[in-house]
Amino acid sequence: MAAMDAKGNAFLKAINEASLEQRAAMIASLDELKQQQLSEARNEAEIKYEEYLKTETAKLSSEDGVESAKRGAELKRQVIQARSEIADRVFYAVLSRLRDFTESGGYKDFLLNSAKAMTEKCGGEKLQIFVRKQDLKFEQEIKALSSSIVSVNEDSSVTIGGLYGICESKSIKLDDTLESRFEEEKNRFYETSGLTL
Repeated sequence: MAAMDAKGNAFLKAINEASLEQRAAMIASLDELKQQQLSEARNEAEIKYEEYLKTETAKLSSEDGVESAKRGAELKRQVIQARSEIADRVFYAVLSRLRDFTESGGYKDFLLNSAKAMTEKCGGEKLQIFVRKQDLKFEQEIKALSSSIVSVNEDSSVTIGGLYGICESKSIKLDDTLESRFEEEKNRFYETSGLTL
């Protein structure tokens, strides 16, 4: 009996380690894609900015101030639009990777690990879990993680994936949705990309 328990524990440990490795590989892949897209976006923005400067310098020396200001505003609008298009391309690529992740074998492990971490943060208090409709198929496995998980519910605001939990007794919401992770990365991108005027 003890040998079976040891084998079972070793099997569970191997599964957990494999899922953590898969998750780390996905995160590294996303980081690499983000860095590549960011580098391309910076290069493209610098080229457009240099063209803008050259054009404006030439125009300033030959046109009067009013006409030059109009053209400057138009070029600035074009630069802003180009930067917005670059950012949109980067975000579209990231969203596509996140959607691919939700179809991968590592996604279920991600959900289960996330729910388990939430139960620990709630300290055994009652916890309600909310997921997207497609993830309700994992309801029993999520509930089996801890007796403190009282329900697994559908929430239409979770559109990409992941989950969030509400621990009413502590008045806290624990958000590990892919939407919130995406928004955090999006804000970080805007802060660090160099694509602001």
